[in-house]
Amino acid sequence: MREIPVFTIILGCQILINWIYLKKNVSVSPDNSAFLVNICITVSGLLFLWSFKYHSQELSFNEFNAKYIGNVLNALFVGFYLLGYLIYYFKNSAKIILNPRWIVPASMTGLVFLLAAKLLAFFSFPSNSYIFDQPMKKVLIGAGYLIYQYLLIYWTLALWFAIFGVKNVIHLRSFINSFLLLAALLCFSFFYSAPRSENLYIKAGTSYQYGVVLGAAVWSHNRPSPILVSRTERAHLLYQGEVIKSIYLTGSNAPGEIAESEAAFNYLKQFNIPLNDIHLEKQTTCTTEQVRFIQEELLNQKPAPKILIISDKYHAQRIKDIVSFYKLKVDILGTDINLSFEKNLSYRLRESVALLIFWLFGI
Repeated sequence: MREIPVFTIILGCQILINWIYLKKNVSVSPDNSAFLVNICITVSGLLFLWSFKYHSQELSFNEFNAKYIGNVLNALFVGFYLLGYLIYYFKNSAKIILNPRWIVPASMTGLVFLLAAKLLAFFSFPSNSYIFDQPMKKVLIGAGYLIYQYLLIYWTLALWFAIFGVKNVIHLRSFINSFLLLAALLCFSFFYSAPRSENLYIKAGTSYQYGVVLGAAVWSHNRPSPILVSRTERAHLLYQGEVIKSIYLTGSNAPGEIAESEAAFNYLKQFNIPLNDIHLEKQTTCTTEQVRFIQEELLNQKPAPKILIISDKYHAQRIKDIVSFYKLKVDILGTDINLSFEKNLSYRLRESVALLIFWLFGI
């Protein structure tokens, strides 16, 4: 288990202190101290979420970018909650509609799920533990973050319903509309991540030290999937055209398979590329880890090499956002692989979900 950072311990202590406060202050009408406690809980949740996002990517909080779309979304969610809570606190009619007894405990519950999600990152899970074709650890961490976010949206809507005098089934309305808001965010992510023509070309005459091929699925009998073949073939063509000087294949393995980089290497051998110009990385399991590998292992070289990331057109925009989060200077090229309507829709939806989760939680 890795060393638990100081801010995780601080959050745990804050939850304990707030819980003790609640045990001693159970009145229905919130006093000034309860008001301040809830403000403190909410702002702390935002600050710790931001800290967790950067820590999970092994980045210093000094790298924080206030203009990054995911950080803006985090701030907007908390901002609307705080604004609603301020109006609610000073509007007696709203407190009659929405019982104030539940506001502070609800905020603290969100912090508990936020802390639980972060603590899960420090534990090891069996390598063969998968849910929905994803590592169990990643799914559980994502679930904890999503519950935190959902609770924040839920109580934001409940507060605003109370402010505007909505009395009927306020909790049911908040429950349904919270899901609708998340669905709207997913739609925004879907259109934002749409393939763009600028991701399919590079400037003539540009050359790179490394063409980094991101890993993709390996099929039965250790065969590279069509998507991995497409990425690998594009790398070969770029090498052949002297656009890239060497090829870096990335990606680890799922249980019972060879590494994605190995499958790509076995396919690439047919082109008789000198082995000195092919490099393998076998530890990364996702796009964020592959971008981190580029940052830590390739861009740290002196002088820093020019790097071209090779993936797919439906994947390129998410890579751009992750690269922006890391503040890296690399170029990205998507292959023009043709997919059926069903597969294209499936991949686009998966990318949309992954992009939204990265925006909100940095995972």
